[in-house]
Amino acid sequence: GDYDDVAWSLTMDNAGKMYIAGEFNGYAVFDALSLTTSGRAQAFVACYDASGNAQWATQAGGIKPTPTDNMVTRARGIGCDGTNILITGQFGATAVFGSISLTAADSSDIFFASLDNSGNFIRATSVGGVPDSYEPLGYESGNAICADASGIAYATGSLLNGGVFGSTTLTAYSRTDVFITRISLLTSVNELADNTKNISVYPNPSNGNFTLDLTKLAGQKTETTITNCLGQIINKRTDKSLS
Repeated sequence: GDYDDVAWSLTMDNAGKMYIAGEFNGYAVFDALSLTTSGRAQAFVACYDASGNAQWATQAGGIKPTPTDNMVTRARGIGCDGTNILITGQFGATAVFGSISLTAADSSDIFFASLDNSGNFIRATSVGGVPDSYEPLGYESGNAICADASGIAYATGSLLNGGVFGSTTLTAYSRTDVFITRISLLTSVNELADNTKNISVYPNPSNGNFTLDLTKLAGQKTETTITNCLGQIINKRTDKSLS
């Protein structure tokens, strides 16, 4: 591209493919692949093979131009669980990640998102809370993210005036503060159905109280995580071996 293009972070998967994440403004070209923004600067993720040939490139960000210069979307951190990709960064106004739309509380909010290794977005969520005072430097952002083989992700960055991470609320210490968070982000609804096809859940639908039939997992240790549609953890428990 002929404007500001920045690669903020890089990771690799178990197959040796390389992934970079960053931001671009206007348009950007990755070998024969091109991306064009629909507003201010947008985030990008691009995949290269071990020889440096671009395999795919995708983008996320604002859906229309905004009058506020800080309403940009940038991916500052990227990680991998071996197969799937995770990114974190900042966005303002409304940003779209594939078919998922997030709305910021103010000009610079933190996001976490996951993609499969073909560049399709799986999940996206943001840190909640009340609007912060206007902060033109863009310090509030996710800066780094990683994941283990089970898809549990860990992210860190800078938080302005506190924030809400699922059921956990962090209050401000002094201006911008460091945060670290553990999130379950990679599992989509379809993957959850595939992975739990032998487990009965009833009643369905429910009023919030339901039963998981784990008798087919007898003798195994189980970890159950319940999230809402934004990927925020509502409840989590670990059970010892079942008899």
